[in-house]
Amino acid sequence: MARRRPAAPPPPPGPPIRTPRTATQAPLRVLMIASEVAPFSKTGGLADVASALPRALGRAGHDVTVVTPRYRGLAAGQWIADVSATVAGTTFTAGLFAEPLGPGA
Repeated sequence: MARRRPAAPPPPPGPPIRTPRTATQAPLRVLMIASEVAPFSKTGGLADVASALPRALGRAGHDVTVVTPRYRGLAAGQWIADVSATVAGTTFTAGLFAEPLGPGA
């Protein structure tokens, strides 16, 4: 007669389940930074996620801003400001432009 193995202990409880934001909670201000965002630039799956997630968060009532490089060949959106940063004694300047992701954003 074969011996039975004792039953494995149950797994530890997971993280608490978060409930959706209620009308009384303040919306979040979210800044996402990605090297590619569809439809502006796309080489892989990151662009899809970096486009879909801000849209979903926006539909949930949050204020989402996505920052991505403006690669050659892309038209600039509305100019917002110039920013400068000094790294290791060298100052870099970049322009910030706004362009909506499109419907549902």
